[in-house]
Amino acid sequence: FGELEFDWENRMVQARVLGVDKERPLLSVQWSMENKAEALMNRQQAESSWQCVNYRGSVHPMHRAIAQVASVSVISFFLCLPTLMVIGLLTFLYRSCFRSNNKKNDRH
Repeated sequence: FGELEFDWENRMVQARVLGVDKERPLLSVQWSMENKAEALMNRQQAESSWQCVNYRGSVHPMHRAIAQVASVSVISFFLCLPTLMVIGLLTFLYRSCFRSNNKKNDRH
């Protein structure tokens, strides 16, 4: 859902995209009526003038910290996983060879 608001006194046009909570817009942009046609023609200027509004409120600092720690942990785990697999495989091969050598030495 969206709406256009025309302010004839200040000569401004405001476009808003509304979500479930109609009190706070999800996206909002404002143009002067004189520059509206120019802004629409110049796509880069029109796109850069949009302002995203977080409709859920600001992020709690604890949530941000947990997200950063979780992201670093997952990335670190997947970066270290190949190394851990090689170490595990070498350990397995060493132990299996060591056991087979011990069994051969015990027979002699």
